[in-house]
Amino acid sequence: MILDLCLFDYPANRSGVNYEIIDEYFSRLQNIQDKIWAITLYEENPQSSIPLLQQMYDYIKEKWGGFRLYQFMGAEVPFSQYETLSADGYVVDPYALTQTDFEHYMDPIVEAGKQVVNIIYMAIESGYYYGDGHTWIGQIPYCYKNSIWTVIYAYYYRGLFQPRGTIPDLINRGYGGELKDKWTDILKARTYLLTGHIE
Repeated sequence: MILDLCLFDYPANRSGVNYEIIDEYFSRLQNIQDKIWAITLYEENPQSSIPLLQQMYDYIKEKWGGFRLYQFMGAEVPFSQYETLSADGYVVDPYALTQTDFEHYMDPIVEAGKQVVNIIYMAIESGYYYGDGHTWIGQIPYCYKNSIWTVIYAYYYRGLFQPRGTIPDLINRGYGGELKDKWTDILKARTYLLTGHIE
């Protein structure tokens, strides 16, 4: 599993490092360390958070070693703003980028040579991010080609929306176009499903 933790004193504006919370979390996580692939230090962190993220990384590595710490970068913020930040891997979620823009965004991250995890937004109202509702399809071939792990974020509101269907269902209904007959290959790209619901 990849675990996302909020380790800021004030999460809303990402200020301060809560060392007490860090020690509490990691003292407990040691017992299941073999089940955790990596940990991110909160989500979609802007460039302004880099000094604190570096403090967290250094502190955790020195005191709690052994855990992989992935940096979860701000959506669509150029990698050049993060490349000096220590990281064992990266998590990104550039939901709204077209295929061409996505490839330009991802190329320098891939070239850094560390594991990358891409989150694709596929909730029922994905048109909010994508306009046509399925721009995400253009991200899958790139992830497959570059061995990028892909997490599908597909929450839904219970009683209000129903999921649009499984990924194979969507592809078979034509959303995937040229990918329609490549589902078996796409699975090899290590695609994972991240789901949840809001009561």
